[in-house]
Amino acid sequence: MSSVVIELFDEKSIGRNFQLAALASIMSEIPEELKRRILTGIATNVIQLSSEEYATISNALSSFLNDVCTEGKPVPKLYTAGSPKDKSILASAGIIGEGDKLTCQGVKNALKTLPLDKLATPVQVPMFLKTYVFSYYRHQSKIRNTRVSSLLIATVGSIISLISVLRDGRRSTEIYLIPDTSPASLELSRKVYNLFYAVRDEKVSRIQGLINNVAIELGGVSVDQAILLSLLMYVAQIKELANELSADLDTIVKADGFETFLLTRVDASGNRPLLISATPASISWILKRLGEKNSIKLLNTMSWLVSSSIKSEDSDFKNTAKSASAKCLNSFYKYMETGSLDTLVECSRDLVVVADRAGQLQGLKSVKSAGAAARETLYYITRILG
Repeated sequence: MSSVVIELFDEKSIGRNFQLAALASIMSEIPEELKRRILTGIATNVIQLSSEEYATISNALSSFLNDVCTEGKPVPKLYTAGSPKDKSILASAGIIGEGDKLTCQGVKNALKTLPLDKLATPVQVPMFLKTYVFSYYRHQSKIRNTRVSSLLIATVGSIISLISVLRDGRRSTEIYLIPDTSPASLELSRKVYNLFYAVRDEKVSRIQGLINNVAIELGGVSVDQAILLSLLMYVAQIKELANELSADLDTIVKADGFETFLLTRVDASGNRPLLISATPASISWILKRLGEKNSIKLLNTMSWLVSSSIKSEDSDFKNTAKSASAKCLNSFYKYMETGSLDTLVECSRDLVVVADRAGQLQGLKSVKSAGAAARETLYYITRILG
């Protein structure tokens, strides 16, 4: 019987987290016996599979990628440092065509078409999977070569866990949400990733757009806070859906599940990746604290306030609205940390100004929208203040 071996990468490389992201994302969709085999392999760093078991895994991943591979889905950058370059490595592995770019759909096709003998072929590990392996760790790491099967699983996981790419001039920053490799993170992975890829409601803003609006377009909010606030605003939209995803969100929050995932920022501007930060996505405790309905509504209206302020046609009003939005987000962040209502009072003053200015500018659709968002945000702040 033919077999497939998946070797897990070194613990000091982000590639290992990507591999676990891919495998964990389908554990709830495969037989229990196969799940146990994967977990045993994770403990020993080598997963031995029969050809039938690998087919089950690749089919489950391919099915999940049907949801992941939507229009505009970002993929990791392939780097030019080292020899051979990332693109050449993936091409030799058959994951992309010669001269082609990395695409979500292309990786999905590789899952379906790569034969068993190709999966067993030795291949070098590309730079985009070595993000942690620099300076001291680069010399300690055992990462040199791997098999095509291991590389393919890591590439799938990198696409699943990449939730946003920020571009500001020449600087490009990739934002990943990766399991911290704990049993809890593996158990919750499918539920967490479904929050981003199983949404069918068009009213839900994409996480990519939210992060870009707050971190780049708005200004006045630090990148770390912008990412965390965007994540909160995003899941607040899910909470409002009151469906299976909302129930999954409750399960994740109850288990402090977001804290078992790392929000990881990678500077992708140069010819090799550079890790900026990797910190727990600590929003479960915040969502518990903000469990009351008015706070969730407030997060939703803030998302509307930010997007409408950015789109405002009148330049003076736009600057006023953007400044107020940034101040309110910073105030809300302080409120989350301290529970102090004083910070929300400061925000409400700025919102009154935005609402009044919007009332004076008639006929501009986006200004009218920003004014309505300011009034609704003010309403929920008033409800919280009592």
